[in-house]
Amino acid sequence: MKRNSGFTLIELVITMVITGILAGLFVNFFSLGADTFNLVSNSQDTNQNFRIILERMGQEVREAVKMSINSGTDINILADIDEDGVYEDVRYFLSGVDLHKTIDGSGDSVLLENVKVDFSGDTSRVTVYFYTSSNDVTSQIQTSFLRRPSLS
Repeated sequence: MKRNSGFTLIELVITMVITGILAGLFVNFFSLGADTFNLVSNSQDTNQNFRIILERMGQEVREAVKMSINSGTDINILADIDEDGVYEDVRYFLSGVDLHKTIDGSGDSVLLENVKVDFSGDTSRVTVYFYTSSNDVTSQIQTSFLRRPSLS
């Protein structure tokens, strides 16, 4: 008896099942890589935003003629931030989990979302801690600013 060349139906079904399983594994593997890339990228963006805000805060603290820390989440700075000869009252404060900034009591802007901020220090130094948490990745930045001695 002559055998026909080709594949049987059962061989084709088994091949399709194995190919489907392998394709599913590859999709999950590449999806995990893309998710990890996005998570790391978002964490780097958050850290960069922290650094920019800390740099601006540091400049304002160093230029301050008056500074008060009202609570661990509220700091007021009196400084000429736009160098026009007029002192502005700058306030950084935490509202819920968002860090806000106002200048002269207006222009409330959200600087960072989903953060915890702790201000501590005295009239010559302020220490700022930023924490954020998302999907088990936590960023923390801590810095201290020394105020320029006032000329009396």
